[in-house]
Amino acid sequence: MNSQRHDAAIFDYSAALSLDPAPRQGLLIKRSKAYVLRGSWENALNDANTVCSSVSRRVTLINGIIPS
Repeated sequence: MNSQRHDAAIFDYSAALSLDPAPRQGLLIKRSKAYVLRGSWENALNDANTVCSSVSRRVTLINGIIPS
């Protein structure tokens, strides 16, 4: 992505994400950034929302396990 090849970066991140159905936050964040740099705002937002919902689920699980 640093070489300004945003379309190739998006393709590569998408391919990596398809190998494992579990969301990979790091790849989603990087792909979201590539989408932003390409001007694909809706796709960038979708990836960012996926990361946020995944993190939120983990926090909810942790809060349910660890008493306050």
